[in-house]
Amino acid sequence: MALIIFKAPERSAAAPSTPEAVLKSKSRTSEIYTQVKQNPLNAYFGRTQIPDPTLEKFGGGRGFELYYEVRRQITELSGILGQLVDGALKRRVVVVAGDPSVSRSVEIADEMRRVWEDIPYKSVTMQAALDTLITCGFAPIELVWGRDESTGIVAPIGEVRDDGTRGPGLIDRPAQNIVFDEAGNPRFLSVLDPFLGEPIEPLKFIFLQCGTMNTQYGKAMSMDLYSGAWFYQQVRQMMLDAVEKYGRPIPHVLIPRGTDPGEMAEIDDFYTKKFGTYTRAMTDETAVEVQYPSMPMAASGSAGRSEIEVLKFLQGTMYICALRTRQTQGESNASRSLETVRDARTDAAAVLYSDILCEGLQGGWMRPTMQINYPSDDPKLWSRFVLDTTAIDDPDKVHGRVMDGVDRGISYSKQYYFKRFGVQEAKGKDDVLGVPREIPMGTGSFIQPDTPPPNTGATPQQGDDEDDETEEE
Repeated sequence: MALIIFKAPERSAAAPSTPEAVLKSKSRTSEIYTQVKQNPLNAYFGRTQIPDPTLEKFGGGRGFELYYEVRRQITELSGILGQLVDGALKRRVVVVAGDPSVSRSVEIADEMRRVWEDIPYKSVTMQAALDTLITCGFAPIELVWGRDESTGIVAPIGEVRDDGTRGPGLIDRPAQNIVFDEAGNPRFLSVLDPFLGEPIEPLKFIFLQCGTMNTQYGKAMSMDLYSGAWFYQQVRQMMLDAVEKYGRPIPHVLIPRGTDPGEMAEIDDFYTKKFGTYTRAMTDETAVEVQYPSMPMAASGSAGRSEIEVLKFLQGTMYICALRTRQTQGESNASRSLETVRDARTDAAAVLYSDILCEGLQGGWMRPTMQINYPSDDPKLWSRFVLDTTAIDDPDKVHGRVMDGVDRGISYSKQYYFKRFGVQEAKGKDDVLGVPREIPMGTGSFIQPDTPPPNTGATPQQGDDEDDETEEE
C-alpha cells in the first residue's frame, strides 16, 4: 500500500451557472471575513476594535484623540489637511430632480431644494465632518428630524427651539465617541455608558467612511502621516533648542592652570548661574578671564539652519502623502505655474471626499426623506443629491475665457454664462451672448452669424446644458 503524503486539492463545489444558484448560497450573499473573525478580542469586549496599528502602539487608550493632538501641535499639518477639506467643499451638494422631463419630479425637487437650503449651519457641519473624515477615516453626523412648516415635509432639518428659531438639522460628532458592536450596529459612548455605549436608533446618524471597507472605522490618513509628523516634532524641538542655545553670544571662560577641584566647582557653579551655557579652557594667566565671540551664530544666521532644511523636507513628504503632489515655493513665474498645477492636483485629490459626502447625504438624508414623504411616487422621480462641479471654476477665469471667445466671434448661450456666475436666468434658449458678425450699411441692426467663424467650432446658440461652450479648453 503506497503512502500518500500530498493529496491533490479538490473543488468543494461546482461554480453556479444560474442567478438562482448564486443567490441560494448564504456565504455568497453575506460577509464571511468579518471583524470578529479577524480579531478574536472583538468577541470578548463585545464591540469591534479600531484596526489601526498606529493607535494600538502609540494611542495609549486615547483613540482618535492622538491624531487631533498631533494636528494641534503641528499647524502645518492642519493646513495641509485643510486644503483637502477646502477642495472638497468647492463642489457644492445640490438637489436635482430624479427625472427632469417629468413635471412631478421637478415639483418634488423644488420642494426639497427649499427644505435643504433652509437648514441652518449645515455648511459648518459639512466642513467639520470632512475634517473628521480625513483625520480619522470615518465621520459621524447626527440627524435631528423635524417638520418644515411651509411644505409639511418631515426631514432632518432641526428642532424648533423655545425662542422660535430652528436648531441645526445636521450635527458633526466626534469620531472617538462612536463604536460598533459585533453585529455592526453603531453605539454612542457617553457618561451613562462609556464602555459599551448607548444604542442608536435607525435614521439617527450618517456615517461617512473612507480608506477601506474592511472595517466600519475606515482608514485614517493620519495613520500614514504620523511617522512624518513625529519626526517633524522632534526636529522642530531640536531647532528651538539650537536657537536658544546658540542664538546668543556664548561666553568663553579661561581658568588658570593649577586651580584645585573645589575652587573649579565654585567657578563652574558661578558661571552656570550667570550665563547658563558657556565654554571653558585652561590658561597660563593667574586670574579668571571671560571672553565673548565677535560674531555669534545668531548674527551669522546659522543657528537652527540645518534643522529648518530638515523641516522643509519633512513638510514636503507630508504634502506628497496627503495631496499626492509636491509643495512648490518661490515667487517666479515658473513657481506660480507650478502652484497652479498643485492647486489642480489638490482639487483632484479632494474629489474622493466630495463624492463620499454626496453619497452619504444621499443615502442617509435624501433617500429616507423621500421614502417617508413620497411613498406613493415612483422612486425614479425622487430627488437626489449631486455635486455642482461648476463651483470649482474661478469666476475671473470663466469671464475671461468667455470674453476672449466673444472677441473672436464665438457666441455663448446666456444660460451657460449665467449658470457659471449665478446672476440671473436667461429668458429664452435663443438669448445668446455674442458680437455682431456684420453690420449692414444703412441700418442700425445687428445680425447674429448663421454659421460659425472658421476654426472656432460650432456656435452654441441653442440648448441650456453645460456643453454650450464649444471653445476647446
